[in-house]
Amino acid sequence: MARGPVLLPQGMSISEDVTLGVLVRGVPVSIIDQVLRETNRQSVRERALPARFMVYFVMAMTLFFQDSYLEVQRKLFAALRWLSLAEWIEVGAGKSAITTARRRLGREPLQRLFERVARPIAGARTRGAWYRGRRLGRHDGRSGRRAGDRGRVRPAARGPVRRCACSP
Repeated sequence: MARGPVLLPQGMSISEDVTLGVLVRGVPVSIIDQVLRETNRQSVRERALPARFMVYFVMAMTLFFQDSYLEVQRKLFAALRWLSLAEWIEVGAGKSAITTARRRLGREPLQRLFERVARPIAGARTRGAWYRGRRLGRHDGRSGRRAGDRGRVRPAARGPVRRCACSP
């Protein structure tokens, strides 16, 4: 039987739903739950903003950094419902509840999740990602630190940089 048309949530663009869909599919719930157990940050009580949701919320904040807490929350709730992953979620937590939930979550689960999931995207044959056998680290017109710079990064005001920041 053919499935009916799927409508986007009110006020959402297809790019926002796709972006959040990739985020949710790219970081599976099983890994988040495992990290929350390892750091002893899993939700004990049923809350309006469970720890698992807050992990996704913090990651969504990096995607929609120009939006407010409430707007990011609305987009994430709508995307999770649209993906049929969380029909149980009810929108209604305010800014102070989000701040408290973020504080309760802490940084350890996010740091552990990053260590577990993050990896270079470029493979050994990706053009433009390697220079003389080393992975290109930065190619934005600035050079890295030099002896005597004392932590300052020198802007490229005098033409192109002749050195690149590469790592093995």
